[in-house]
Amino acid sequence: MEIKRDRYLKRLIAHKGNGRVKIVTGIRRCGKSYLLFQLFKRHLIETGVCTVGILNTYNRKTAAGGASAGECR
Repeated sequence: MEIKRDRYLKRLIAHKGNGRVKIVTGIRRCGKSYLLFQLFKRHLIETGVCTVGILNTYNRKTAAGGASAGECR
């Protein structure tokens, strides 16, 4: 079962591309990482952002250069 966090996701999307760092705060285990690493990442991919350009700190192989720029078109 996926808990949708539409309110927070819409706020992130609305402020995407303004050149500022986004800081997501909250108590422990409230879904901050899930919001960024699952929901926002899915939004970026669906809008055409190449996965090579998305930093994923949970996957060390990808973050360390596991994917090459030639994989995106």
